[in-house]
Amino acid sequence: DKLDRALKIMADFPELPFVLVGDSGQRDAGLYAEAVTLHPDRIKAIYIRDVDPATATTRDDQVRAHIKIAAQHGVLMLLAPDSQAMAQHAIGLGLIPPRKEAEVRVEVAKDQERPSPGAAAVTEALGIETSRAT
Repeated sequence: DKLDRALKIMADFPELPFVLVGDSGQRDAGLYAEAVTLHPDRIKAIYIRDVDPATATTRDDQVRAHIKIAAQHGVLMLLAPDSQAMAQHAIGLGLIPPRKEAEVRVEVAKDQERPSPGAAAVTEALGIETSRAT
């Protein structure tokens, strides 16, 4: 599973620190909290993208519980609305250079322009053609 793969990569590169990135739609926060309990000194930060940032969900509550576990081990886990928020935080920690923020902003904008898979399926099922200016 994902935890086993992450732990294997950490074992293969014992000299490197890690930043773990996942989303709230799966079990990522719980898996990464478990990784922190095993290797708190190796994990610099954990970023969890909120798949539905406009709505408070039980998954958000579950992520918050895992945030507390990570914090008990001295590792920050951030529930973020998008990659831009993650990048800004990582810049503040010195994990990525500030010059990369503009690139992330462009990619986030592209991602937000894309229809959700559900919206795309409905559009296709209805035979509606969409066009976007590029």
